[in-house]
Amino acid sequence: MHGYQGASVDDIIRMTGVAKSNFYYHFESKEQLAVAVLELRIEDLNSVIVDTFENTERSPSDRLVRFLSAIRESHDELGVVAGCPFGNFAASLPISIENSQCERFRAILSSLFNRLESVSYDCFKEGIERGYFKQDLTASEMASLLVTTLEGLFILAKAHQDPKLVQRGLEIFLKIVILK
Repeated sequence: MHGYQGASVDDIIRMTGVAKSNFYYHFESKEQLAVAVLELRIEDLNSVIVDTFENTERSPSDRLVRFLSAIRESHDELGVVAGCPFGNFAASLPISIENSQCERFRAILSSLFNRLESVSYDCFKEGIERGYFKQDLTASEMASLLVTTLEGLFILAKAHQDPKLVQRGLEIFLKIVILK
């Protein structure tokens, strides 16, 4: 299979061993299945966000470190270098915006990345104000850098089949933003 666009319902049924009638009992279409999977993955990420970035009982730097550790652990649990499920899905979408189904996926993914940037912005803003983070970048720049760094690291780790790239990249990111 080659991503969302390259997979048919018959491909999914063949790979999962699910009867076609069972598939259509639960999902009206491949799009509906994909949305359900995205929503489950987003719930998982939201749990991590709540436990880390939104846990204001911890210092901003501790929240950031815990978030990055949870993301790295989640990535490591896959057992192979699979990339980011959200980035992979976004990359599999066609460039053309004529497909309304793909626009729905883009909207879901865009909302997810915006949420991650927003909650990390709040943490960075507080951390800069309280002296936990360096002040040579704004909170907005740090939040944007975080999201792009994560996605870039997952792509590079997948391309090179080297999970250590994620750990090294996250260590470098922390050196860029945290005051020591």
